[in-house]
Amino acid sequence: PSPEPDASTDAPTDAPPRTCSDDDFCHTVLPDNQTLQAVWADGTGIAWAGTKFGAILRFDGKEWKIHASGLGEINAIWGSSPTEIWAAGTKGVHRGTGATSADVQFTPTPLEADAEVHITSIWGSSATDVWAVGARTDSATPPGRVYHFTGDTTDSGAPVWTLDPISSHEALAYDRVWGSPGSGVWITEVQPWGEWGALQRSFLRKPASSSAFESVPLPPIPDNDYPDDAIGDVLGAALESDTS
Repeated sequence: PSPEPDASTDAPTDAPPRTCSDDDFCHTVLPDNQTLQAVWADGTGIAWAGTKFGAILRFDGKEWKIHASGLGEINAIWGSSPTEIWAAGTKGVHRGTGATSADVQFTPTPLEADAEVHITSIWGSSATDVWAVGARTDSATPPGRVYHFTGDTTDSGAPVWTLDPISSHEALAYDRVWGSPGSGVWITEVQPWGEWGALQRSFLRKPASSSAFESVPLPPIPDNDYPDDAIGDVLGAALESDTS
């Protein structure tokens, strides 16, 4: 009989490792020892990301590179343009500006005098309407904080943040902010609930036509033995339009 063919030469070569999903989500390689916690894209092909280890990464369309470091743990990142980026985390808020996207430099922006503030979320509708939420970590009571930047700056050009009156509520923290020009600003408020240190989150909204935040009731918990109990643990949200 004829000898068996050499499988090692006749078999098809292995396909290259798959890097994209069927929906064209493609893997990108990060710099070593970085854990992403926030990401934002500027609409021109450039993306920014904040990491657990205090770095801000920039994606130029081909690869990620460390753009800034030593900023403390970054929890949120948002920009009003390709050359104005806001990054927030355990050391408050840093504002990035520059002549071009590649030239953006990040500097800290004071929130309150002599305050230690941990910011968990930041969002804006424009360069003169930016919101940051979180909590003071230096035993202030109440610790929950909501800040608003309207474009005002000091003589040296540093952004001036205003403490919103909602911060006087007995909230442990505010941990999400998002919105749209038409529907207004939405935040989640963290309150103690029940026993054993449990927490409850609730929605607050400042309509575009209002100067104050108001409570937004949540629906009851489905199939619950206590029909009056509303959903109390909101982890995230997004808007797709002013009415949805």
